[in-house]
Amino acid sequence: MASNRYYRKSTSITVSNFYEQYQLGKYRFDPPYQRDMNVWDIEQKSFLLDTIFKNFPIPPIFLEQKIDSDTGITNYDVIDGKQRLSTIIGFINNEIPLPREFGNDIYGNNIINGLSFNEIKKIAKEDDEIKTLVSDFWAYSISVEYIETPDYKIVDSIFDRLNREGSRLNAQELRKAQYYDTLLYNDIISYRNDEYMTKLTYKLNKNRMEDVGFITELYIMTVENTIFDGNENEIDKVFADIVDKYDEECSISVRMKFEKNINLLKEWNIDYSAYNIEGVSHLYALWYLALYINNNQINADDICDKMNIFYRNLRSDKTIPQTVIYQQSMQSASRSKSARKKRVNAILTYLEYEKL
Repeated sequence: MASNRYYRKSTSITVSNFYEQYQLGKYRFDPPYQRDMNVWDIEQKSFLLDTIFKNFPIPPIFLEQKIDSDTGITNYDVIDGKQRLSTIIGFINNEIPLPREFGNDIYGNNIINGLSFNEIKKIAKEDDEIKTLVSDFWAYSISVEYIETPDYKIVDSIFDRLNREGSRLNAQELRKAQYYDTLLYNDIISYRNDEYMTKLTYKLNKNRMEDVGFITELYIMTVENTIFDGNENEIDKVFADIVDKYDEECSISVRMKFEKNINLLKEWNIDYSAYNIEGVSHLYALWYLALYINNNQINADDICDKMNIFYRNLRSDKTIPQTVIYQQSMQSASRSKSARKKRVNAILTYLEYEKL
């Protein structure tokens, strides 16, 4: 009896093999059923290169192998993976650099932060470690799934299954996978069901752990007593710097500070919904303000009324300098360190406290 199982075959190719075949015109990137249509930004491309250079796995590429029955020449239609393969080609052709944060962990090297492939290869001529990185890049193994004679309906079905059952991990899910058994991660996750934290994060996607990601930012800010950039690379770096030195004594101290911050925010009783400040950028500023007041043992008895007036003016009075500066900080790159600092300083100035 004939089997109705759909035919596929798994294998792998190196970056070197792929690029050699690409130069021979072996790949068609735009077959009619090509699914990978989103154009990646530079951050996504750089992150892929960081992943490859550090020999971390990437999702498989899906190809249709096509053999010409007259000539025996083999070509490949790219079903899924266009952006990944195009990024590799762009890097080799010096169109895309390595990320500037490439050397931020033990698998990278600061010497080649942000450099093009040609610049890296020049350094490799004099530096054996960089030479090894280049060799390992060419030898990196890309997983490949060959799908036989796909048609529109079959490809739709395949990628519906991939998207429903194999969603790629976001930054917080990756942190969980790496740090789930650490004291720092478990202290952070313990606040996920805190009543007030639930109130702050109710708009975030809990199925993808966005709430835990935000609590992570608040928690490591509490540990470090400083404002930092909200991009995932920076969060990962700060987390990694903290996790190994975070012991039981540190845990007790930080949890006390964290809960003290929660209590202060409760006392202020700010109506986040009424002032339309439920977004994480606003909440981050308020958290640091509470941290600043608690750390400096400032008498905060009259802050509740002032804070409510500040946010009321933010939505109504466009002439107050501090609310203007605060609003301007929300226009672009609102999670950057400079924008976050502007918001906190705007509030501190309004409250007649010393700026950061």
